[in-house]
Amino acid sequence: GTALMADLLVRAPLGEWPGRTPGICHISSGHVAEAVYRGFLERFGVPIRQSYGRTECSFITSDPAPVAEIRPETVGFPSPGVEIRCGETPEAAVPPGQPGRVWIRCPWRSEGYGYPPNMQALSREDGWSGTEDVGTLTPEGRLILLGRLDDCFKTSGGYLVSPAQVANALRTHPGVLDSVVVPVPRRGAAVIGVL
Repeated sequence: GTALMADLLVRAPLGEWPGRTPGICHISSGHVAEAVYRGFLERFGVPIRQSYGRTECSFITSDPAPVAEIRPETVGFPSPGVEIRCGETPEAAVPPGQPGRVWIRCPWRSEGYGYPPNMQALSREDGWSGTEDVGTLTPEGRLILLGRLDDCFKTSGGYLVSPAQVANALRTHPGVLDSVVVPVPRRGAAVIGVL
């Protein structure tokens, strides 16, 4: 399913639902907020297992951990044979816990778009492909997605802001059901607008 589907299932009235849930509920499109993860687990008794993938590479991460070890803020560990680094380049990877562009290298990636000899390469010669996603790795190697490079904006104070990361932080407050964060233009830069 998708993150939106999980969110709707947590909020929707179920009526005379018989109470049978699949043994595994897998989300592969978008990150599930922790409140949705906890609500889904409480309502259906099954944790959401998140993953991360790209059309060009298929599954990049998954979380095969036992239920008690699943961490809802992550999209799992790199799949077998996949390498992940976060940073400006794969050679300049940042330490765990620090954000950076997500880079992947896997043996089953697409070589590019189009047809030979006019194919647009998707990765560098060494096999690393940069995504438009911003993330960080945990010390044990799980990937946490923080947003997208093309969604980030600079504030009037000069800070680079991921609106998805701010919205997710706001959603952790018990009085917030949902949130949206957008840049509000102001004399050549932006301030953060929150709804």
